[in-house]
Amino acid sequence: MAIRQTGTIQTASQDSHVDEIRARAEAGDARAQHHLGLMHHGGHFVTQDYIEAWKWFSLATDQAEKGALAYREGIAARMPPEQIADAKKRAAAFIPKKNLPKD
Repeated sequence: MAIRQTGTIQTASQDSHVDEIRARAEAGDARAQHHLGLMHHGGHFVTQDYIEAWKWFSLATDQAEKGALAYREGIAARMPPEQIADAKKRAAAFIPKKNLPKD
């Protein structure tokens, strides 16, 4: 089990779920990118990180994932320009990994 920043205990099953979502997001799956953005936005099972959240929402938005643009715009309103610039760099540098995890 892992202890996250919120002090909650996370089970191995939850860790596996996060790993699967991250792998799918890194492979270019728009729904997983949106989901990972939500996780970083709220600090759910990962450390809260608005820069990472903006990056994942932006990547999902680029693929027309429903709702991702609204989340990206909402989080941008709470970020200083330097953080948005960093998030844009991270999104621009993103290269999807080729293999999706098997179901």
